Amino acid sequence: MTYKLYWTRNSGALGPHLLLEEAGLPYEIVSIDFRKGENRTPEYLAINPIGYVPALQSEDGEVIYETAAIMMHLAEKHGLDQYVPPVLDPARGNFLKQLFFMTASVQYLFHIVYNPARYCGDGNSPEPATARANELVIERWQVFDDTLRERGPFFLGERYSMLDLFAAMMATWAPLEKLLETYPAYAKNFASTVNRPAIKKIFAEHKLNIPTS
Repeated sequence: MTYKLYWTRNSGALGPHLLLEEAGLPYEIVSIDFRKGENRTPEYLAINPIGYVPALQSEDGEVIYETAAIMMHLAEKHGLDQYVPPVLDPARGNFLKQLFFMTASVQYLFHIVYNPARYCGDGNSPEPATARANELVIERWQVFDDTLRERGPFFLGERYSMLDLFAAMMATWAPLEKLLETYPAYAKNFASTVNRPAIKKIFAEHKLNIPTS
């Protein structure tokens, strides 16, 4: 089975791309150009009705969208227990807690940072929304750093998982050098993650010229 991953640069599609590559699952990239409005065509809206990426389509026509849902789906469908602890694994609760924090309390803030006009109403300056969202990203990244300092080097302690991939994806949306300087425990986690061969390959493909220590 070859998956189609609908993708655009600097988006949540990076997370599933990393997982597909590292797990060795067959896939092809379908680029969606937002500047040309390709995300608003009837064909693409039939795949993802809100016009966002990523979306993952299997050969049987099944479509999954939302970054975390795609990654969970792939891991559980293909038995990738090294990335997502299975239901009876003692680490499952801790994994879900951290994943939902990442998606619900951090990831959405980047939508505000890069699309503030959607959140501030007609006629209002987007600058306060951008500033506040950036403040909250920094505040909540401290939770990551505290977790890794106390129980690292990975989000599940000695156990590498999808959480590390997800955080690395989000880190590329931030002012990365400042982030790594501010949060040394996360900096070590980031370096350990992006220096894995498959991850390093995809970062290079995306031309993410980033520090690794």
